[in-house]
Amino acid sequence: MKNFTKLFLVFSFFFGCAEKQKTETTTETKTVVPLIETAKKPQFVNIAEKAGITAKNINGAEFDKVFLIEATNGGCGFFDFDGDGLLDVYLTNGQLLDNSSKAGNSLYKNNGNGTFTDVSEKSKTNSKKWSMGVCAADYDSDGDLDIYVTNYGENELFQNNGDGTFTEVAKKAGINVGGWSTGAAFGDYDNDGDLDLYVANYVAFNPKTDPKPGEIKFGKWKGIPVIVGPQGLQGEPDYFFENNGDGTFTDKTKEANLVDKNNYYGFSVVWEDLDEDGWLDLYIANDSNPNYVYFNQKNKTFVESGVFSGIAYNEEGKEQAGMGVALDDFDGDKKPDIFVTNFSDDTNTLYKNEGNRLFTDLTYQANLGESSLKYLAWGTDFFDYDNDGDKDIFVSNGHLYPQAEKFDFNTKFLQENQLYENLGNLKFKEVTELVSLQERKSSRGAAFGDFDNDGDVDVLVLNLNDFPNLLQNEGGNTQNWLSVELVGEGKNTFAVGSVVKVETGEIHSRNSVQAGASFISQNDYRLHFGLGTNKEAEKLEVVWASSNKKSSFEKIPANSFVKIFENGKIDIKQR
Repeated sequence: MKNFTKLFLVFSFFFGCAEKQKTETTTETKTVVPLIETAKKPQFVNIAEKAGITAKNINGAEFDKVFLIEATNGGCGFFDFDGDGLLDVYLTNGQLLDNSSKAGNSLYKNNGNGTFTDVSEKSKTNSKKWSMGVCAADYDSDGDLDIYVTNYGENELFQNNGDGTFTEVAKKAGINVGGWSTGAAFGDYDNDGDLDLYVANYVAFNPKTDPKPGEIKFGKWKGIPVIVGPQGLQGEPDYFFENNGDGTFTDKTKEANLVDKNNYYGFSVVWEDLDEDGWLDLYIANDSNPNYVYFNQKNKTFVESGVFSGIAYNEEGKEQAGMGVALDDFDGDKKPDIFVTNFSDDTNTLYKNEGNRLFTDLTYQANLGESSLKYLAWGTDFFDYDNDGDKDIFVSNGHLYPQAEKFDFNTKFLQENQLYENLGNLKFKEVTELVSLQERKSSRGAAFGDFDNDGDVDVLVLNLNDFPNLLQNEGGNTQNWLSVELVGEGKNTFAVGSVVKVETGEIHSRNSVQAGASFISQNDYRLHFGLGTNKEAEKLEVVWASSNKKSSFEKIPANSFVKIFENGKIDIKQR
């Protein structure tokens, strides 16, 4: 499956002096950015228990884990299911190997006063399956968000009834899939207005026949028996479904040239217009395999270009254990860049978008290499935690192997999450301790959004066999900001895939609406922009997905919730 020679030739052709770049990278890893602080950092305070978000994750045995499925759940979501302007919370949950757990997925309604109410049973969204990921989208174009849940076993689609309840319709819609699904994302691949669906599948798991710890070579890690996988196990194919516009979907995986011929171990999925041609492309993080990028050919087909674009492997030509994905503009050049989380003893990877479908691995140059080696990373996002106008990086961490807690392997099962502050010069510095992220858990999915509507981005984290974290951002709103909500015309009611660009002073910021992100999770549909000390956004431009129409506005006052309609109307509410 590896083709290093081909990769080297491609990189040499596109980037020129490959050896010079490698030498520069090696030198860069020795550079240490001093932590010189001129002001107190915002703090992230875990208020989950106080807020009433108390569902404990059940995902196999807590410590004596036998199979990979016991270590990989799961995703979480920040989205407004009832349209009241407040972000609600969704948590996936797993099972026990004997299916005896009575716990299920959880939906929490935001009360608007810092607390949440558990409406899981009332809403009929408390799936009792072995769930993995969650994605929210208005698949039926009726103006409210529906919930798609990936499972080991058939997936579920909870259709929003508009009255606080949901009806499960995945089989009726034709997207129940089966097998072991992980990441899912909705996007309008053919610009017809309705949302299509890509579902990543992982491993063909069978508890009766799959090898147990130590039974094969892939069941040993640093000399000790551990759960097997994904290497040593059979992968499962991914699926692509076209929306028929009547509440049903048709499998168009083959027709769209999206067949996963290698049955790679698929994890996270994100739609994004990577080449800015007005058509959504597709990125899939594959565990222990090369990552995929499919470029849209504008004729209902795609071309896979991971190797040629430089994002299938890292700069050393090695495949990594792709877990979570962040897609956004970290360097202010208005092109979407890519950040991928990976396994311990390896780095997370930052790919800078050079244009023309080419990317460069800037991990070590950006100071993101050494500090990630001892962590096994999952959820992630580019977001402006301090509202200074550039995108920082959050990473949720936690090992697969509980045995790591007992040995001195330069890594642990329980790990702190990390925050990297953007220095604005293509470099980051880790500020984890400075923002109070020292609590150690085995974290998985992470979702990002302003749940308390105070003008800064908070973080929701799902923790394996543990209680979740609701990390309230305290102090991120000391600088100015904008929160932008888009309302589309026609079928794409939440404007999925649309891009917003904000310019003011020296700040040039870009963001897009995504249905599915991070590690098999869902972020706030509203797009957040830090403005620093600027009192207004001098220019705001929207490029609407599906129609590719553009809307431009000037002099938007800071510290405002801005709702923009595709028909040209704008509603501004200052906080």
